[in-house]
Amino acid sequence: MLEEVLRRWAEASPKPLVLLIDEIDALIGDTLISVLRQIRAGYPQRPALFPQSIVLCGVCDVRDYRIHSDRDKAIITQDFFRQHSEHWIERFDYKEARPQLLLQVFLQRIVNSGGGGRIEREYGLGRLRTDLLLFWPYPGGVQQVVIELKLVYGSLSSTIEKGLEQTAEYADRCGADEAHLVIFDRDKSKTWQEKIFSREETYQGRQIKIWGM
Repeated sequence: MLEEVLRRWAEASPKPLVLLIDEIDALIGDTLISVLRQIRAGYPQRPALFPQSIVLCGVCDVRDYRIHSDRDKAIITQDFFRQHSEHWIERFDYKEARPQLLLQVFLQRIVNSGGGGRIEREYGLGRLRTDLLLFWPYPGGVQQVVIELKLVYGSLSSTIEKGLEQTAEYADRCGADEAHLVIFDRDKSKTWQEKIFSREETYQGRQIKIWGM
């Protein structure tokens, strides 16, 4: 259906199309695979019967995903994209980043709901962390909030200790008004009561709110 819509649109347009698809990484599994396959199928027919260029906007580069296909019971790896892509970045494991992506999509929905705010992302490929900088306007200025996202590897205390250092460093570099450290614990042996918590700590003179998830 998507391929057909884009074909008809390009056919009716007097000029070549440039299509931007925002938050493409909100799609997962077979839905994302279907979109990518339809784009690939229409690509050779550009620009007369397909957009001349398509930009997939999101937290990460979809070419770096390992996408699980429930329908085909397979993993769509980099080879799927390598045949139809001009540039490559580092290898990225979507499974590792899933909790971070979900939170970022949730925050993006809040920002999009109104108020004129925005989120800037600094993704640490291979570092099991993501930095978010939230801009939220208010009468008289703009509030800047740093949100550092980390996955628990090893002990919770060591993850928090390292996360506090990274959060403070990023907050100081950005001149943020607030700083938050979000910790994702995927240990299935732990209860929700153990995983979910909130507390505040002072690190190098900066107050940082810690959230356990």
